[in-house]
Amino acid sequence: MVDETSHLLFATACRWVRSVHYVYHPEAQIIDGLPGDLMKVLFRDFDRNSGVLELPCFAPQDRLRGVTDGKVQPLRREPPVPLVATPRDRFRETRQFDFAYLSISPRYACQAAEGLMEVFRKYIHFRESAA
Repeated sequence: MVDETSHLLFATACRWVRSVHYVYHPEAQIIDGLPGDLMKVLFRDFDRNSGVLELPCFAPQDRLRGVTDGKVQPLRREPPVPLVATPRDRFRETRQFDFAYLSISPRYACQAAEGLMEVFRKYIHFRESAA
């Protein structure tokens, strides 16, 4: 889910991300041609089909009041970041990525999903973090 708790949005807001290729489950709920978890408030002019993330900065008192429907305008927006969304079964890429993010959220996935990390390791070279 791409919401205020998303690591992807955090990295984007920190300006660590130049572009996003969002690969989603082919059975995801689609709204206006994009996965439903991509909130319109994240996009340029609240237009989910703009193909451009422009994360909003709201005043503290407006943070939870009408911000998702465009009734409250942000104070400013972060620099634009191009976004492409592709269902998993149609995703193909030959270029090397600088970074790939894989997460298993306890809020949305069952505990059995933890075992899937080993499956991904067969296809994706993961660099272990030096924590």
